[in-house]
Amino acid sequence: MKLRHKVGLAPMLIYLAFVGGSSAVNQNPAPGSVWTWFGPTFGADWSQQVTIFPTSPPAYGAKGDGMSVDTAAVQACLNAAQDGGTCLISPKARHNLTGGITIPRAATLDCGLHSPTDLTPPMMASTGFGPALLLDATHPITFADTSGRIRNCLIVPVGMTFPQASASGWTGTAIDTNGKVNPQIVNTTIVGFDTCINTNTNGGSQRAYIYHVYADCNGVANRGSVIAGNNGDIATLTDVKLQVLGTSVACPNRLRAGTGLKLVGLAFVDNLVVQDFEVADVNIESTAGIFMGRVWLDFDVNDGCARGSSIGMFVSNVEDLDIEHLDVNGVQNGIQIAGQNGVRSVHIHDLWLNTIGLDGVVLGLPSGGASAESGGVVKIDMIRTNQSPGK
Repeated sequence: MKLRHKVGLAPMLIYLAFVGGSSAVNQNPAPGSVWTWFGPTFGADWSQQVTIFPTSPPAYGAKGDGMSVDTAAVQACLNAAQDGGTCLISPKARHNLTGGITIPRAATLDCGLHSPTDLTPPMMASTGFGPALLLDATHPITFADTSGRIRNCLIVPVGMTFPQASASGWTGTAIDTNGKVNPQIVNTTIVGFDTCINTNTNGGSQRAYIYHVYADCNGVANRGSVIAGNNGDIATLTDVKLQVLGTSVACPNRLRAGTGLKLVGLAFVDNLVVQDFEVADVNIESTAGIFMGRVWLDFDVNDGCARGSSIGMFVSNVEDLDIEHLDVNGVQNGIQIAGQNGVRSVHIHDLWLNTIGLDGVVLGLPSGGASAESGGVVKIDMIRTNQSPGK
C-alpha cells in the first residue's frame, strides 16, 4: 500500500502511530509488510520504505495467560523487530518464556509497565498483575547482537507468587547481555533470581546502559545481584534501586544473602540505592575508573535485622574511585578498602556514616587477611557521623 503526504514529517508521525497502535488506518498490518511513504522535502520529492513490525506477540500465536509457553511466539515477534523495531507486550499479558529468548540487533522488547515503583506486593498478588515475563531459572533473556533494548518490563520466575516469604530458593540469572555492545535495560523491575542483570559474561558488554531499574535478587552465586562492566568500556547506571520489593517484609526474610551491586569495569553511577545485603551493598573489583554521584547504602537494623559482618562498600581493586556523596547506614563496617589487588586512588567528597556497628572506614583487610594495607591514596573531604560507636 502507498500513501501520499503533503507534510515532510507526516511519514514519521504516522509510522509511530502504527507502532503504538493508535492510528485509525490499518492498525494491524501484516508482520513484515513494507510500506512506501512519499512526500516533499525542501521542495524535492522523496520516498522511504519502512517495515511495519508487529505490535504484540499474539500476532504470532502467544496466549499471554502465564501457563502456555509463549517462547517461540515472543521470539518471532522480536526477530521481526530486528534493526529498529519494537515488540510490544499487551497490557496484563503474562508470557511464559521457559527456554529463554534472545534480543536481536537493535530490537526493543517493550512490556508497557509505567514505572518500577508502580508495583506493590498486594497489586502483584492479584490475578491482574502484569504485564510480565516469566522465566525459568536456567534460561535468562540474552542479547544476540548490538543495541538490543528491554523496556518497561516486570521479569519474574515461572510460578512465583507475591509476597515472597523468603529469597533462599532464588537461583539463576534474569538478564545476561552476553558480551554484546550497547545493551539497554530501562524502566524495568526484576524479582526472584540470584542475579538480576549480568553484563560481564562472554568478555563483558561495552557501553551497557541501565536506567530506572528496580532489582530484588539474592546476589550470591556471582557476588552481585546486578553486575556491570567489562574491565574495558563504560557502563552507565542511573536511578537504580536494589532492595527487597515491599516494605512490609520483616527480618530475616527481608535480607539478601549476597552482594547488591558488583562493578567490574569503567562505570558512571548516579542515584543508586542498595539495601539489606548480608555480604556487601556494593563490591568494586575494577581495573578501571568508577565515578559515582549520589549513593545511599543501608542495612535495616532499625527493624531488628542482625547486621552480622555486612559492609556498605567493599573496594578490592580500582584505578580511580571518585564518589560525590556517599550515605552509609546500619551496616557493620561502612567502607572497607582492602587493596589486595591494587587500589590506586579513592576520593570521597562527602561521606555520611549513620549507626555503623563497628568501623566507619577500614583500610586494609581485617587481621589474618591476605593484605594489611592499601598501597594507593585515599582522600575523604568531609565525614559526618550520627550515632556511630566505631571509628
